[in-house]
Amino acid sequence: MALPVITKTWTITANNRIPYVSLNDTMSKYLFGVKEFLKTNGYTVRGSSDGVTASPPSTLVSDGIDRWVTAANVTTRGTGSGTPQSWIVLRDGAGVDILITYQGPATDDTARVSFSAGQLFTTQATGTFQPTATDEAVVLSSGSGSLIGSTASLSDRNWFGWVDSQSKMCRFAIARAGIFAGLAWGVEHVLSVIGVPSSSPAVWSPPTWGFAWNPGASIIPNQTSIGIARVSVASLAQSVTVFLGIEEFANNNALFSGIKPEFQGGAAFPMFPLSIESNTANAHGKMGNLIDWWQGRTSGGVDGDLYGSLQFLGIGGISGASNGSGVWPWDGTTVPVLT
Repeated sequence: MALPVITKTWTITANNRIPYVSLNDTMSKYLFGVKEFLKTNGYTVRGSSDGVTASPPSTLVSDGIDRWVTAANVTTRGTGSGTPQSWIVLRDGAGVDILITYQGPATDDTARVSFSAGQLFTTQATGTFQPTATDEAVVLSSGSGSLIGSTASLSDRNWFGWVDSQSKMCRFAIARAGIFAGLAWGVEHVLSVIGVPSSSPAVWSPPTWGFAWNPGASIIPNQTSIGIARVSVASLAQSVTVFLGIEEFANNNALFSGIKPEFQGGAAFPMFPLSIESNTANAHGKMGNLIDWWQGRTSGGVDGDLYGSLQFLGIGGISGASNGSGVWPWDGTTVPVLT
């Protein structure tokens, strides 16, 4: 069975080890690394806070200053939106502003990521507090679970990042003790089907969604929401909850995913492309097809499984009880290190 064609040109950073010192140290180095990777690959800094100094108060975030000079500038965790914290706003190639802020009410392993398609992030009267936006879509927060994994034993982390050549898509994952342990997350462009036919009152522009999920989960069978987007229906903009979709047979999305189907040559496990949909009130329907996302092997697989000649990587629990049942592109050369 032929492998699918990778649509985008990806820059992938792999095996970024963070030796364990503390959860605060791990988080600061992870968030700083994410910022550096995005900044190097076409994302522009709109403004920031190191927890002590920040972009001007009560102002649209636009001074363009990167105050995250080192990981030491990313150690201030706010307990809520109205407390000092290390935050940064980056703009992607589609003009979407992404806010990454170190925030969590109780523990050092949580953070908050959101986006504003309208570029509306504005600082509060105290600039080091979390910026706000009227169109903010929250991708992950402390309520989503641990971003880096809360365990202190066997606790070096390795993080991984993907950015497409147009800087419109980014995704991240972090591993410890041989599996992807923290949240996998990203903010990405989608091949939208909203507004088709042209008489539809729905508009999604730019077609961007944010996602986050616990890689140990089983997203599709459990009908678990995985992301968020901002869509307008009849000129009313709203945030919609996003679910994954997939082609399935006999009411079973994993029917052929644990075997090598004879009809396709019996040589490999199949990979099924994924789509997204909304079941939000007054905003129902298929939203679009994901780019370079697949469901892979749903039984017998593990995180870090490689397909082809290191062309694809198994990551997280999209389906079934199997880790590694989600599949993303890989770089063709690197062996992933998850320990």
